[in-house]
Amino acid sequence: MNADSVLMEKHVSESVTDLDALRGDLVVFKRIILQKRPSAYIRILDYMSETALEFYGKFPRGRQLEMERVYDSLLPRLDLYRKKWQGIETYAHTNMTRLDLSSDLVNLLSHGTRI
Repeated sequence: MNADSVLMEKHVSESVTDLDALRGDLVVFKRIILQKRPSAYIRILDYMSETALEFYGKFPRGRQLEMERVYDSLLPRLDLYRKKWQGIETYAHTNMTRLDLSSDLVNLLSHGTRI
């Protein structure tokens, strides 16, 4: 069983829909999505990249070769994490849009408006 069918069984019984419980679950889902703020993590990664490049530029000339190996492994990892968080941000935005549409539908149904 997928999550949608479980929700339907929980809120719909014999053609009677518990819209208040459904609305409450939608609020909980929104809260879960908003707990992680991907943009904050992306900003942190950007600052880390900037700091690493500044540090590398100020490192003594004789030892820059040693640090180059460190940066060759560090910067791609930071970029990978940045892309990961950008993907999570897109996923969260898509889910928020879906939850907003579901909330609008529940509000329409609860007010007895015909679609």
